[in-house]
Amino acid sequence: MGVALAWLVRRQDLRLKVLAGRSSLDREVVWAHSIELTDPAPWLNGGELVLTTGLRLVPDSGACEDYVGRLAKAGVAAVGFGVGLTHETVPEALVDAADGVGLPLLEVPLPTPFLAVTKAVMERLAEQQYEGVVQASRIQPRMTRAALRGGAQAVVRELAVSTGTSVVLLDPESKVRAAHPPVPEPPRPPWSPTLVPPSGRRPR
Repeated sequence: MGVALAWLVRRQDLRLKVLAGRSSLDREVVWAHSIELTDPAPWLNGGELVLTTGLRLVPDSGACEDYVGRLAKAGVAAVGFGVGLTHETVPEALVDAADGVGLPLLEVPLPTPFLAVTKAVMERLAEQQYEGVVQASRIQPRMTRAALRGGAQAVVRELAVSTGTSVVLLDPESKVRAAHPPVPEPPRPPWSPTLVPPSGRRPR
């Protein structure tokens, strides 16, 4: 579960601007983290929106490529770069480096505090968690009725319909016991007749 970058960018109150990695806005943010270290990777778990003003970033190609490479290797979702404090604009070398690895780079304008970005992410995550609880509370009674009336196949079908996914129930030997949508049977081998010689004897 995470917050889609595209959703965050559409928040007009945040006024975020995509500078690089536009094709990767389907990534999900699991946390927003403000950090100014030149190598923040050891303190990241992946999926973060890293917020920085570039306080210790040297705005040349080598330093920016190294910084972006470490973030990409750590699996961060995106970088939000605050302008108007350490740097008046996002360094061009950083934009090029981020574009080179497909890492979304967002410009955070001076009037937008990092706290506002973090709050937007956290509130959306809380909303998603609540929606999950509500959905589960609605599904549970239907699952119970399906189990009582139709067994495993009915439960699998109800779960698939309720979640909008494909569901397969396997036995301990990994054989399909129930599935929705139904799993197609493997094609049967083509029929090949056994030729019998005129003598009536079958070939050995």
